[in-house]
Amino acid sequence: GFLRKTARSMMDMPWQIVQIMETSHPGQFKLWALIGADLHAIKLNVPRTFYVNQKTPKDGEGAMWKKVHKTLPRSHPVFNLYQYSVPEDIYIKHINDITADLSSPDIEGVYETQVPLEFRALVKLGCLATVN
Repeated sequence: GFLRKTARSMMDMPWQIVQIMETSHPGQFKLWALIGADLHAIKLNVPRTFYVNQKTPKDGEGAMWKKVHKTLPRSHPVFNLYQYSVPEDIYIKHINDITADLSSPDIEGVYETQVPLEFRALVKLGCLATVN
């Protein structure tokens, strides 16, 4: 009963995020949240997210990318904008291959590759979060 009540409170109550700490595993953080009157440590995986503006469209949707509609910095024209969401360990392992692919003449621009994962987590979650 106690474990069910604790699990239920984590799902129903808002989380007041106290701290987000890096761990030794890339892209994985330890989130400390105050849920009700209890402090919980929760594992948080944050993927590397960046945007690629291509001159020619891609076919369909991939596992790590999707077509999005956003405004680019300095009013650059949007041709075919794709959001890539890649686990950080895969991104680090294949950074040279990704860089080579993104330097083709078909690519107009690559955006938000230098945004720290901790900042991305803070912007996405804020200081108060609930479970969807």
